[in-house]
Amino acid sequence: MDLKTLETTLKELKREEIYNYEQNSPYNRVFTSIYEKREAIDFLIDKIKLNVKDLRIILKDKLDPTNRSISVKDIDDTIECLIQFKDFVKFDAKEILKCIKLLDEEKIKTFENLSKKFGSIIELYNKNEKFNITK
Repeated sequence: MDLKTLETTLKELKREEIYNYEQNSPYNRVFTSIYEKREAIDFLIDKIKLNVKDLRIILKDKLDPTNRSISVKDIDDTIECLIQFKDFVKFDAKEILKCIKLLDEEKIKTFENLSKKFGSIIELYNKNEKFNITK
């Protein structure tokens, strides 16, 4: 993209209240944490159909206490993001943006944590229980 096109695009995004390149607002952290994380988003959207309490139990039961790459907090953050995604799918794009802008610091941090840990969460979910030595 050349500089003129980039400038035009950024101005359009600002005008549409999607992204203000002149501000470093907290909701931009949500966008950057899920940007190009299609696998994580697909996982969340797929799991929306599940009861979040059931998903939490499934993930915690599969958690290996010796695995330090993922924790109970990571699971809880994933569940929190899943709850947010359940709310988001009910809205159109502008309403989703409004909701994201209203997220508090703690919820923003859950998206950032999911961004870092989604691969481990997906791996944990897909973990085959019959090879679980503790069972």
